[in-house]
Amino acid sequence: MKTYAITIIFAFCASLLAAQNSYSPKALAKNNRTERMSMHSDSLETALKLLDEAIAIDPSLVNAYGNKADILESLKCSEEALQTILDAEQYVDKRNPYYYLGKDNILLKNGRNGEASEAYT
Repeated sequence: MKTYAITIIFAFCASLLAAQNSYSPKALAKNNRTERMSMHSDSLETALKLLDEAIAIDPSLVNAYGNKADILESLKCSEEALQTILDAEQYVDKRNPYYYLGKDNILLKNGRNGEASEAYT
């Protein structure tokens, strides 16, 4: 439940940042469709496909990476979720603490406690 709450906060903050940036409307539409789909286990594979398409259209859409990592976590694909978060890092506003909370949580789930501590510094 903690992971889900942190991811929701991450997604919300990333959404606010997305509103301030000029992301591709096509990428945003695909990403936004997945937010409802991620609540239904029978739609997760479709949601992942849409998120991959959104990221391909606009790689700087950090919210899509967060949504994808959340779905991968729910599918017990922690390593892939971690890689997704790491892929997003180059586009993250370094002042956004929610990204680092999400990254830290995924690092901890992958047993990478030392790296998790560094995520806060």
